[in-house]
Amino acid sequence: MCCGQELNESVTRSRSVVEEVDGRLHEDYQNKLCEALKKMREEMDEQLRQNNEETEAFYERKVLLICIKKMIEYIK
Repeated sequence: MCCGQELNESVTRSRSVVEEVDGRLHEDYQNKLCEALKKMREEMDEQLRQNNEETEAFYERKVLLICIKKMIEYIK
C-alpha cells in the first residue's frame, strides 16, 4: 500500500510541476504575442502616415500643375 501512495504523491507533484510550467509558458507566450501585436500596430501606423503624406503631396503637385497649365492658357 505504501508504494501506491508514494506513486500517487509523485504523480500529483508531477502534475503540479507541469501545470506550473504550462502556466508560465502560456503567460510568456501571451506577453510575446502582445508585444508583437504592438510592434505591428506601430509599424502599420507609420506606414499609413507615410502613405497619407505621399498621397497628399501627389495631389498637391497635381493641383499645382493644373493651376500652372491654366495660367499658361490664360496668358496665351
